[in-house]
Amino acid sequence: MTISRAQMGSQLTGNRMPLTAKGKKIKAAMEKEYGKERGKRVFYASENKGTIKGVAKKSAKKGKK
Repeated sequence: MTISRAQMGSQLTGNRMPLTAKGKKIKAAMEKEYGKERGKRVFYASENKGTIKGVAKKSAKKGKK
């Protein structure tokens, strides 16, 4: 069974990690420049690529005591 991108909606735009103050500022600037949807995509693409760093809060590590 194949699933189209349209059926995956929430998985493609799922919950993201909370942003730092730096991340919120950069995301707002990109949304202002590119528009809400396009700016959001550009921001997260840049984060994933590694162009911008330190924009998402680090998650707590599980396991070792």
